[in-house]
Amino acid sequence: MTKLAVRFSPVVLRKPQTGRRAICPKTLGLMLVDVRETSRPAEGEPIHWRLLTTHPVASLDEARRIIDLYRLRWRIEEFFRLLKTAGFAIEEADIGDPPAMTNFVARRPSQPSR
Repeated sequence: MTKLAVRFSPVVLRKPQTGRRAICPKTLGLMLVDVRETSRPAEGEPIHWRLLTTHPVASLDEARRIIDLYRLRWRIEEFFRLLKTAGFAIEEADIGDPPAMTNFVARRPSQPSR
């Protein structure tokens, strides 16, 4: 069973001293959700995520919601990385019909072709 330590806190980021733009605010308030795997994984290194968000986080349940959102986002990133690197050449596909594109990239193998 995986065990995680979850902490959260407001943080304030300052505008960089170099390359600054006049329209950028001097500071930006965010929430930090810090997630650390305290159990030793069977393979690899334990995870340690530092997630910055504009969503409010005032409880463990809200921190868990942020973690779930980032986990879902990571799945999306992995999906698109696979499409770009596993021989699909998705960026070169010229499919203008959205349902056809969905079938091209997301149809499960058990589904019959139409």
